[in-house]
Amino acid sequence: MATLLRGKPVVDHMAVDLRSRIEALKSRGVEPTLALVRARFPLWAIVVVAAAVLVLLAAAVAAAVRQAVRFAEADVVGEIGRNIELMRLPEETEATA
Repeated sequence: MATLLRGKPVVDHMAVDLRSRIEALKSRGVEPTLALVRARFPLWAIVVVAAAVLVLLAAAVAAAVRQAVRFAEADVVGEIGRNIELMRLPEETEATA
């Protein structure tokens, strides 16, 4: 289940962590600063990532279809019966015998 994070507790926790890091840096003579880095991705990079995701999705669908075909081609009743027998606990087997 997801947990809703409230802003203030998260910021307070980050501030405590950052204070200790800042003090450690200052003790070594480093003055930490905050920088904002903005990155823009070229369109071709987004297209390449989208194509890779589509290829992976197609491979997953193909694998699922192959599995479904194998299951359909098998003697379904016999296979299910054998699998159920293998999955039964020893107590269940003695009770039905």
